[in-house]
Amino acid sequence: MNTPWVGPITLVLWSVGWYVVHATHGGGSWHFFAFGARVFSDLDDGTQAGLHVYAEHPVLQIGPFALGVAWALGEVSGGHGLVAAQLVGAALGAGVVLLVRRIAHQLRAARGDAPDPRFDTPLLVGSACFVPVWLYAAVDSTHLDDVLALAFGVAALTLALSRRPVWAGLALAVAVDSKPWALPFVVVLLVLPSVRTRALAVSVAALGVAAAWLPFFIADPHTSRALHYTIANGPLSGLRLLDVVSARTPPWDRPLQTLVGIALGGAAIWRGRASGVLLVVMASRLALDPSANRYYTAGLAAGALLWDVTGSRRRWPWWSLTVLLALHAARWVPALDPFHAFALVAFAVAAAISVLRGSWGGWDRWGGWDRWVGSRQLRPKSRSGFAQGTSATLSTMTTLATNQRRLMLNKVPEVTVYFWVIKILCTTVGESFADYINSTLGFGLGKTTIVFSAALVAVLVVQFRLRQYVPSVYWLAVVLISVVGTLITDILTDGVGVPLWVSTAVFAAALAGVFAIWYAKERTLSIHSIVTTPREAFYWLTVLVTFALGTAAGDWTLDLTGWSAGASVLLPLGLIAAVFAAWKLGAGPVLCFWLAYILTRPLGANIGDFLASPGDEGGAGLGTLGTSVLFLGTILAVVVYLSVTHKDRIERNAVRDERVAEPVGDRQA
Repeated sequence: MNTPWVGPITLVLWSVGWYVVHATHGGGSWHFFAFGARVFSDLDDGTQAGLHVYAEHPVLQIGPFALGVAWALGEVSGGHGLVAAQLVGAALGAGVVLLVRRIAHQLRAARGDAPDPRFDTPLLVGSACFVPVWLYAAVDSTHLDDVLALAFGVAALTLALSRRPVWAGLALAVAVDSKPWALPFVVVLLVLPSVRTRALAVSVAALGVAAAWLPFFIADPHTSRALHYTIANGPLSGLRLLDVVSARTPPWDRPLQTLVGIALGGAAIWRGRASGVLLVVMASRLALDPSANRYYTAGLAAGALLWDVTGSRRRWPWWSLTVLLALHAARWVPALDPFHAFALVAFAVAAAISVLRGSWGGWDRWGGWDRWVGSRQLRPKSRSGFAQGTSATLSTMTTLATNQRRLMLNKVPEVTVYFWVIKILCTTVGESFADYINSTLGFGLGKTTIVFSAALVAVLVVQFRLRQYVPSVYWLAVVLISVVGTLITDILTDGVGVPLWVSTAVFAAALAGVFAIWYAKERTLSIHSIVTTPREAFYWLTVLVTFALGTAAGDWTLDLTGWSAGASVLLPLGLIAAVFAAWKLGAGPVLCFWLAYILTRPLGANIGDFLASPGDEGGAGLGTLGTSVLFLGTILAVVVYLSVTHKDRIERNAVRDERVAEPVGDRQA
């Protein structure tokens, strides 16, 4: 079964779910960045702020680049620096995954390997393991400096492998300027093919580090206090296992971490295993670190993902699974705390052995990479700059992809009155059922989101495996996606404190982006052509964003108007009527369909609020449970009726190839 989009879309949904979970109580360390950015930007204070920030506040173990980014995010976000930093951190995690994928493709080409359909298994599963660990550091703890250092460290390796010494050196400098512990990453510059390019990259990196740090030492020599700042030697640290029992960080510990990291990373490069550098550097650092903070494992997760995808011969990403389960998730099981120090040291030893021992099929030191780059340079190029034959190759690949696309019967129902009735009912259930589970039963936003996100993923897996529209599965997915969409907005508003107008604008931009990508790839937005897996993936992603957007826009409108539960039904109902009139007068059917689809979200939510609200507040007094049971029963009855009568089935004919390229407007939505 050729379903190339199922994995990435599932990974996106998995990531969104974990982002929401971590954002609920996120920002645990953001106060350091908020304070540091404020002091860092106070250039008028010539004694304790500005360039004196590290001399007077050595507790701020944050690089100047990270402080500058924290200050900039606070300025451009209008005071919502925490949310902006969390979004940036999550985006950096996505960038790490993409860079790992790029490195993997480059190394496969360097080795001359044929395409392997099993290649995506370690990438997708490893990324699924990487996401919750990374988002804990980026969103829950909000350690902007660590995620910046890790992301730019991976970028430096990517650029070095691509023979871009200047950019590789600059990326390394940014990593060190974000967090000084990134200094051992300098060994990735040894991947460059000649002494000249390595010297150039090291020079650029040195200049970048000096430009960021020297002004502080020149302005205030007491900046060196930051170098001697110590933290408590915790009971779970690897140092305890090595019989280091001092109460604070030993003076030799930080230099030893740097030297061991450089030595192991250099050995990995010498052995031709550049993609293992991040893993051995981070593993040795954590094994020798006096603390055992949970967010530390983000570096291990990034290194494990890179090694699983590019270095390990195993089909399953066992290193990523080990980091997720044994080193990260285990921290939430107090009974396992006595084993954490041993696990850190054992993992570091095992990682070093795995990276440094025997042949793993990579390139022979720098030779294999040189041969790959050389083969690219020897290929004749056309006037446009592309190697000759590229156009023909792309044409052939496009033809093969078109012929091999998974054609199936349409996976969505016909747009009839039944469609809109069930859609509004599902929307009402999403509002009332989410409120019931979250508030009445006391699950809380985080737990409720995890439960319904997991259920949604399971149902979507079934939906994607079907080859035609099945009412029960389709509408169950809609019910669950309505709940998840509602919860996403609720968490951003109630848990994170994002203003509703910001959520509305963000979701509107996200919807526009999804539509743009969907149309660019498929040349249609019509739901009458959901006959391939990519189109179905775009369809469900669009549905999720429309529910989140409808929730944010509807709640924002209610805040602005202050209408009662009953009166609030009138506005979306009137807008839907206007859309219907525009469609009758000749407006584009696809545009009208999606506008109505968005507006049914606030309509259903307001109906749910009206039915659930007490009578003294202008509602019907059914409560959230009564409303949910009533509408779920109605949905079940209608779905059973449609399953028997097939009145919402689009014509059951084989889809011809021409239908795949159907342009917008050829069919009505």
